[in-house]
Amino acid sequence: MNAFLKSIPIAVIFLSLIACNEAKTKEIRQSLGEEIMNERQPNASDKAFATAFDLLEMNKKKEAAKAIEQGISELQKEGADLKGLYRLNLEKAIAGLQKAAINLNKGNIVSLNSLKELVLEAEIYIPHQQLVPERE
Repeated sequence: MNAFLKSIPIAVIFLSLIACNEAKTKEIRQSLGEEIMNERQPNASDKAFATAFDLLEMNKKKEAAKAIEQGISELQKEGADLKGLYRLNLEKAIAGLQKAAINLNKGNIVSLNSLKELVLEAEIYIPHQQLVPERE
C-alpha cells in the first residue's frame, strides 16, 4: 500500500507530461497545416477563369474569350485522369464554357454570373491542391 501511495505522484506527473505533449503536437500540426495551406497555389484553370471574370467585368469580350479558352485548356489537363461519370460531366461543362467563349468572340453578351456558374460546374470535378491534404 505504501508503494502504491508513493507511485501516485509519479503517475500524475507522467500523465501530465503526456497531456502536455499531445497538446503541443496538436498545436504544431495546426501550425504546419496553416503554413501548407498558405503556400498552396490555385490550379492554372482557376487563374485563367479569374482573369476571364475580370476582363468580362471590363467588357473586354474577346480577351475574356481567350482567357476562357486558356482555362478550358488547363481544365482538360487537370482532368486528364478523370474517368466515367466525372469525365462525362466535365466534358459537358467544358462544352458550356466553349459556347460562352464563342458567344463572346462574336460580341454577344455573356453575363458574369452565368460564366461563374459554368466555371463552377466544371471546376467541381477537378481536384484542387488547396483542398486536398498532402500525403507523406
